[in-house]
Amino acid sequence: MTSKAMAATRTQSPADAVSAKVEGTTKPAHDRSILGIRAKLFLAFCAMAGLTISAAAIAWYAFVAIERSVDRITTESVPSMAVSLRLANKSTEIAATAPALMASVDQEERISAQIKLEARSKELAGLMRDLKATGIEPETEANLIEIQEEIVRHLGELNAAVKEQLRLKVQRKRTSAEIAAAHGQLVQILEPLVDDAVFNLVISGENLTAQSTKAITDLVEGGIGTIQLLLTINAEANLAAGLLAEAANAADPVLIQPIRERFFAAAATVERSLTELPELVEKTKLQQALESLLVLGSGSDNIFDVRERELSEVDAARNLGGQISSSALLETKRKNMAAASRLAHDDLLEMLTPMVDDATFNLVISGEDLTAQSTRAITGLVEGGIGTIHLLLTVNAEANLAAGLLAEAANASDPVLIQPIRERFFAAAATVERSLTELPDLAERTKLQPAVEALLVLGSGRDAIFDVRERE
Repeated sequence: MTSKAMAATRTQSPADAVSAKVEGTTKPAHDRSILGIRAKLFLAFCAMAGLTISAAAIAWYAFVAIERSVDRITTESVPSMAVSLRLANKSTEIAATAPALMASVDQEERISAQIKLEARSKELAGLMRDLKATGIEPETEANLIEIQEEIVRHLGELNAAVKEQLRLKVQRKRTSAEIAAAHGQLVQILEPLVDDAVFNLVISGENLTAQSTKAITDLVEGGIGTIQLLLTINAEANLAAGLLAEAANAADPVLIQPIRERFFAAAATVERSLTELPELVEKTKLQQALESLLVLGSGSDNIFDVRERELSEVDAARNLGGQISSSALLETKRKNMAAASRLAHDDLLEMLTPMVDDATFNLVISGEDLTAQSTRAITGLVEGGIGTIHLLLTVNAEANLAAGLLAEAANASDPVLIQPIRERFFAAAATVERSLTELPDLAERTKLQPAVEALLVLGSGRDAIFDVRERE
């Protein structure tokens, strides 16, 4: 019986009950024997009690299930969620701290960031243990542990990489400072060497010019001057001989005096040239030959006087009507003197000609010697002076290039660019070493060698700046 039926029964009026009772008495007997009102009421109450018990059982079961769910949520899900949220938060903190580690500018900042990361890594490991205690699934636990270990491993690798990078950065800066110092020291050594080489070149050039000037002067005075004097003596002796012959054949005594004066002038030139002539082996013989010629025109009984007296005697004999006079004797004497003049002139020419040839030959030989000496001196000047300056300037230029390439490599932003810079540095270093080897001055090489090696080793040694920058 439902609750509505029970309510309807309870609300029946007394009249209705009496009427029902009368009607029941009038019903057939088999209806009363099957189910009476009491039985119906009993059944109704039993049914209502059963439904109540069923509802109570269902409600109890439902509340038990709800209790289990609430217990599982409060004891398992909520702690797991809380630990998971804390784990996610800690992972976020670690992810936020890792860039700070990468951005460390020195070892102190790196150590500080690493301490924070280690502390948070430990906290992350503790949260993993807490999460395990909440009873998560083994597969999920294994995955999370693997991720946590991978994070720790990556953090260790990151710390090692940043540590090495900072060490290489410090080493690079130190090497860059060493490059600047080595280059400065090399320049300090090179500059005075170049100045000294230029000064020595100027002095050597001036000395060479002075020596060349002296050699040319000696050549002119000793060779060309001798030839000039010999040729002057030859020419003036020829003139004097011709004047003697002219005076010997003069037809008018008035013409003799001008010829005499010209002869004296030629004789004076011959004597002056003979005096200026350098000391030669044949100078004494030449002087004797000249005196033998000139005495015929300047002696006490010279050809001019003889010809004048002869012409005077001829004129006197003509005036006396052709009487024999001493003119024949004077004519004979004159002719003899003219013959002696020709003979002395021939002897003089025989002596002068080989002297001029010898002087010319000596001049040629001296000129060739002077040319050879000048060539050797100029070659020595070029090789010793200009060559030294060229080598020093080459060392300076290539060392500057090498230092610039080292600085460029130290600041290269792309590792691909380092190898071309390295190759250019090696080429510059080879040129520096070759030029240094070719320096003729051992003292200069000894002074430059340590400074050059101190610079070049920074790009070719065990810790070269190229390798440091590539690793960094």
